[in-house]
Amino acid sequence: MSLPTASKLDLSAALNEDGSLNMEAVRTAVSTARQVQGSPKSANGGAAPAAASLPGAAAASTVGLLKTYFTPAWCAETESINSFFFRAGPETNIDTYANDARACSDATIIDLTKLATAAFTAMGNAGLAAKMSIPVPFGALCGPALPEICRLIAGLPQRNRLTHLRLEVVRIPHWVTADRLVPIRKLFRPYVRDVALMVDLFSPHDQLLVLDHVMLGADVSNAGAADEEALFQAMLTFQQRAGRRATYVLGLNHRSHLRRAIKAGIGEVGGTALRDNVSHLPDRITIVRREALLVDRPDTWFPQVAGRSTRQPL
Repeated sequence: MSLPTASKLDLSAALNEDGSLNMEAVRTAVSTARQVQGSPKSANGGAAPAAASLPGAAAASTVGLLKTYFTPAWCAETESINSFFFRAGPETNIDTYANDARACSDATIIDLTKLATAAFTAMGNAGLAAKMSIPVPFGALCGPALPEICRLIAGLPQRNRLTHLRLEVVRIPHWVTADRLVPIRKLFRPYVRDVALMVDLFSPHDQLLVLDHVMLGADVSNAGAADEEALFQAMLTFQQRAGRRATYVLGLNHRSHLRRAIKAGIGEVGGTALRDNVSHLPDRITIVRREALLVDRPDTWFPQVAGRSTRQPL
């Protein structure tokens, strides 16, 4: 039985006084929420979509059919490719976490989160000072999968997760209001570097944009050869509305789009125009100066670092 979409989780008691996670309180909140009847209302008063938006909890895991990979991103603050977004799909160019992808079961999401946390642990053990984003669909954070996801995140080494881990809330339905995202932000903020919300760049959800203490991201993979000026204006507006909140844009598959994103002030940018997706994390950070990315010469993107060339596959 999946969680009724009208339910709201009361996570006010989810944190102990010492900052540790009260798993029993999380389980109680989920159990209480599942007893709430009715369906949510959209902004115009109609019933919001339910089953099609949220993954089913009862279905078996299909993680064995998926390939996991990482999308590298360049960070403007450090001028380096030091941010990696965990993703999964039947192929490395298909994203299971995308809004238009088929929803996964809770069991699949839990198994993917286990793989992501294992990769994060390995990254820490290797001493790679990078940032890693673990995506979790909104539906999985509003149902019986929540306690296990919390356990996996809280079980990671504290120093590493507070410095390098980002929780990315994806597949947020259009009917979701800010008050339903606040408990999720409140629950995970003490455990990770950032809580990020994935929004639609061309039609951003106003309810997501009013939240503070979050990072805002977008994926423009489906933009294709969209009008370059229109994309640039959309990114400018997105960055302006974000204000002081950090931003990222993925799916920049044209070099001109990558340059436009940098000029728009987006904090982190990624896509095949920068680097292809990779099946494993690199063993070091690649420094790429901003000026090099603004010219159409990828051969200038890989300077020497610590006496060794960084121009090699990730």
